[in-house]
Amino acid sequence: MARPQVLWALGYAAGAAAMAFWLWSRAGSWGLLLGLMLGVIATHFGIHLVIYLVEMIWLGRPPIPDCRRGRCGGADYYVELQEGRKTYLCRCGVRYRRRGLRFLEIAADGREIPFRRWRQFRGWFPDFKF
Repeated sequence: MARPQVLWALGYAAGAAAMAFWLWSRAGSWGLLLGLMLGVIATHFGIHLVIYLVEMIWLGRPPIPDCRRGRCGGADYYVELQEGRKTYLCRCGVRYRRRGLRFLEIAADGREIPFRRWRQFRGWFPDFKF
């Protein structure tokens, strides 16, 4: 296993062991079995909650929204460099660009048309700023 996988496995094992010993001291041998299962589940959700909070609060890296036509998801975009800036091209052929927490559509003449705006913990909303 590579180092990150070992750290993840140790984290899950530590969470499961802590919950198992805590429930074992309160409920006996059934608490040990139940604690192992609940420990893995609680550790899983705890780790992902911390990662989500760090991304949303400090890093400000929301996922990419679906395209205007609704056919392409965040994983369907191709990233290309256009005029020294990142441009996202969806499978439908529409180009987009990110600027801060805004996602802008690029028209054929090069204008940037507001498309979506990210709001923390709420997701992408239509951007009506003209």
